[in-house]
Amino acid sequence: MKRLVILVLALLCILGCANAKNDDIKATVTAHKVNFSFKLSGENFAYVEVKTDSDVGRQLLYSKNGQFSGSCALPNCYDQQRLVINVMRISGKHVYQYVGKTVKAKDPGTAAKQDKSVDSESKARNVKITMGEKGFDYSFRAVGRSEVFMSVRAAQETHMIRLYAGPNFTYSGHVDLPLCFPDDSVKIELLTVNSSITLYEGYHRTVIPPPP
Repeated sequence: MKRLVILVLALLCILGCANAKNDDIKATVTAHKVNFSFKLSGENFAYVEVKTDSDVGRQLLYSKNGQFSGSCALPNCYDQQRLVINVMRISGKHVYQYVGKTVKAKDPGTAAKQDKSVDSESKARNVKITMGEKGFDYSFRAVGRSEVFMSVRAAQETHMIRLYAGPNFTYSGHVDLPLCFPDDSVKIELLTVNSSITLYEGYHRTVIPPPP
């Protein structure tokens, strides 16, 4: 009986510690984005990692007084996903962790009506990637593919985005990369829904802004 009481108390302590960790980070989750803030006394820098099943953001924050705040884009979070925010010191020591969920967002819709008699091709056509300072525009055609995934990987952020075809299997749009730095290398891949075929793979660099 005594052992059982000790075990229950230990479990309660663990749960209490988990809730206390969430109290150390104030997080506001909205559609495709999370804003957060926390206090780290005696520190001017903090390393933050934000993770969901389809989005990852990493950033180094600076503060004069130990009060830190930041945000992370979550472009592929339409349903509720597990959201984890980890705060670390520059030394790598883990300080805080927030565990929550993303909020549901309206799905962009379904693909336009396509010619189902067309054979699916194994490569994307006419791929055009126009890089900017904090994101890029894209356009391409994936014949026979009404939906594809776009994998975007950079040192600061990683996203897996579901895209829906427009008329004649065409795709176009914009992807924000708010955490990337100038001249960052970004790997962009176009994958089939089951990720069995890579339709396109290329490396691109964010634009270096002109000097003031």
